[in-house]
Amino acid sequence: MHKTVLTESFILHDLVRMPKNFEIDWQILKGGIVYSSLLSKEQASLNTHYLPRPRYKVPFSKALDMLNTYIIEHVFLKHKIRVFNLDIWGNSIFPNEQLDLSKDVDPMDLRNSPDFVMIYGVNINDPKATITFHFDNKRAKDREYVLPLRNNQFIFFPSHLLYKINKNKSDDLNVLLTITYKYAT
Repeated sequence: MHKTVLTESFILHDLVRMPKNFEIDWQILKGGIVYSSLLSKEQASLNTHYLPRPRYKVPFSKALDMLNTYIIEHVFLKHKIRVFNLDIWGNSIFPNEQLDLSKDVDPMDLRNSPDFVMIYGVNINDPKATITFHFDNKRAKDREYVLPLRNNQFIFFPSHLLYKINKNKSDDLNVLLTITYKYAT
C-alpha cells in the first residue's frame, strides 16, 4: 500500500535560543517597531491593498538580521524547509486592541505572495496574549487553534492560514514582528 499526502498545514513554534553572548536585543527591535508604527508611519513595501490593517516598515538592525538568519537556518535544519525573506513589518497592539482576522496571501497575485509567515513576540506584556488560527479540516469547517504569544517566541506557518491576534488585555503595548518568506528553489 502507498500513501500520498496531497496537502498539509502545519504551525512551527518555539523559543528563539541564541548562543550565549549572541542574544537578540529585543529593545532595538521594539524601538524600531514603535517608532515606525507611531511616528514615521512608513508602510511596509508589500502590496497592501488586500490587507486589513496597516503594516509598518521596521528599520534594519543587527538584531533584526540575527533573528531573520536564525529563523531561516532553524526551519531548514529542523524541518528541511528552505526559505528566503520577502517582507518585514511590525505592529504595536495597544490595550484593548486586537489585530483582526487576516491571511498574508493575495488571491489575485499568488505568484508574488509569500508562502510562509513568521510572527515573533518582541515585547508581550499581556500574560494571556494569544493568536487564533482559523482553518477547515476536510468536512470539519470553521475550526480554531489557539496558541499563546510569548516574548522571544516565534510562530511559523503557511501564509494561506487565517489568523488573528486576540485582544491585548494588559495596560501596555504588545509589540510583534512579522516576516514573510517564500520557498527557495
